[in-house]
Amino acid sequence: MLKQSSSRIKIVLASLLVVFFVAAVAAPAVSAYQTHNNSSSSSSTGNKGLQSFSTEQLAKQHCLSDTVVWLNLRTGVYHFKGESLYGNTKSGAYVCQKEADKAGDRATGKQSTLNKTKVQSTLNKTKVQSTLNKTKVQSVTKQN
Repeated sequence: MLKQSSSRIKIVLASLLVVFFVAAVAAPAVSAYQTHNNSSSSSSTGNKGLQSFSTEQLAKQHCLSDTVVWLNLRTGVYHFKGESLYGNTKSGAYVCQKEADKAGDRATGKQSTLNKTKVQSTLNKTKVQSTLNKTKVQSVTKQN
């Protein structure tokens, strides 16, 4: 009888050990995948349901065809890799840029300025190319 009791105790202890091991392995993965619900801050950001991640790697796995940004959860402003605040705000998480935009978040002013500069540069190049093409057409017409 005593042998049966000790073997049952061993089985129960082994089962508990397996349960604790599984819980310890699963806990970081569950906490890394959190839902960004910014209902406690201003309602103008409207971030309900935005998927946020505790690591850049997890975000990259989710945002396969999108840019991973660091979202300041308190302000609703996101930062791009290479910016000083990327991954460095007290309350923040890694998110997909398109999802953040849909949730009402916005890019930092610095990046917005860079994007405007790039757009303006592209427009200027297009205007120059268009002018060159018109000049070529006029030149060919005059020769004929």
